[in-house]
Amino acid sequence: MRGLKQERFKLSTIIFCFVSLVVLLSLTITDLLISQNVTEDIRKTQGEKAQMVSRTVASSDVVIDGLENSENGSQGIQTFTKEIQAATNVLFVVVMDMEGIRRSHPTPNQIGKPFVGGDEEGVLQGKNISRVLKER
Repeated sequence: MRGLKQERFKLSTIIFCFVSLVVLLSLTITDLLISQNVTEDIRKTQGEKAQMVSRTVASSDVVIDGLENSENGSQGIQTFTKEIQAATNVLFVVVMDMEGIRRSHPTPNQIGKPFVGGDEEGVLQGKNISRVLKER
């Protein structure tokens, strides 16, 4: 009847499997928590960067003069925002006047056209709005 006897795992094998499972579970939970914190920190930092860039652009003499001088102002603003975009490594910089008309845009044929996005009302009322785009 020895052939019908069930084999049992050694105690060391059971302990090894249990410890491995606990370590794997701990590492997985730690990774999830760290990933969430890092993602949140990056999003916050990018939002702060966007606000700093927008404040810098809005307070520059080139933009102020360009908005006051409607004849050739858009060209100077466009050149300036391209330089800012390259220097700060942001995806785009858009400047619009108080009527919601684009004075600079990453796609030059959009200059002179109305801003589309739905969040310009707060900006036109003087509120700070930053929107960080999720990577696709």
